[in-house]
Amino acid sequence: MILYDRDCDLCVCSAERLRTWDGRRRRLRFVPLRSPEADGLLGGMDPDTLMAFWHLASGERVWSGGAAIAPLLQLLPGGRPLAGVAAGLPHTADVLYRLVAENRGRIAVLGQRACTGRPSRSGTDPRRRRTDQRRRQ
Repeated sequence: MILYDRDCDLCVCSAERLRTWDGRRRRLRFVPLRSPEADGLLGGMDPDTLMAFWHLASGERVWSGGAAIAPLLQLLPGGRPLAGVAAGLPHTADVLYRLVAENRGRIAVLGQRACTGRPSRSGTDPRRRRTDQRRRQ
């Protein structure tokens, strides 16, 4: 199960692309963050982590951000070789995830508003930061 921010255009676009890649297999299920189902799975997670990353849940296990890339690729048709690369380079997968997440507002492929929340080590709530940024615009 993929837990994503449905208010983030990049997240929604990524979810649609993953849904297409999954195809008829339908091994992936998509659940928006801030939903009762997501709260049941991630309710104990601090708000900064919850909203700063996408999450993959399988059974009792939850991966977040770059750490979720390899297990996700394992589930996708033809994804095993890429999963092996991501699993072998966990730091690189995390750096790449953060690079995209921190620049999602600049990614032009969407041509629409993109989520301004980004992974943070500051301990501030990204939802608050997003609200503050909208006020400044």
